[in-house]
Amino acid sequence: FKLRQLEEGFARMKGDVEFRLNALEKPAGEPVPAETSPAAVVPPPAGAPKPAVAAPAPKPVAAAPAAPVKGANANADWAAAAPVVRAKDWPAVESAMTAFIANWPTASQIPQARLNLGRSLAGRNQHAAAAKVFLELYQTAPRTIQAPEGLLGLATALNGLAKPKDACKVLAELDSVYGATLKPAQQDAAKAQRTKAKCAA
Repeated sequence: FKLRQLEEGFARMKGDVEFRLNALEKPAGEPVPAETSPAAVVPPPAGAPKPAVAAPAPKPVAAAPAAPVKGANANADWAAAAPVVRAKDWPAVESAMTAFIANWPTASQIPQARLNLGRSLAGRNQHAAAAKVFLELYQTAPRTIQAPEGLLGLATALNGLAKPKDACKVLAELDSVYGATLKPAQQDAAKAQRTKAKCAA
């Protein structure tokens, strides 16, 4: 019965939430500014004096954290990533968890890795990407202790995306599937997100 509940929950959520998240990942392309287009560049007349002030140099692009090197086994890589997770160094956490999931897809730590990855994205206000990771956590590991946290993270991300109706659906799913097993802190977090989304009682 519990498994059937979870399967029904997937069907209810998947269409609504995934459709909106996919739409958020396809923003319209930005037009090329007129001053930088080739047609707008007019060469100076012959013999004209050079400008006294040089054009500003382009700002350097910050380099992304280097991807961690794959270790001897999943436990070694997990231990190596622990310090950046504890420090909440979000760019480093994202790099470490992304590499861990890719390198060790069947490891027992994968649900926690997805939870850490979602939190790192949410910590930098990347709500759409965080929502996808949290949804994937719930879909792939619904019977783990991380699954309720995944739904809470998903509801929080949807509120961050100004999608209160979707957040309310996720919170209803959280209550129907895990309501009896939620810890007090999780209940408080769900209540706060429900209030923010102005869900119906």
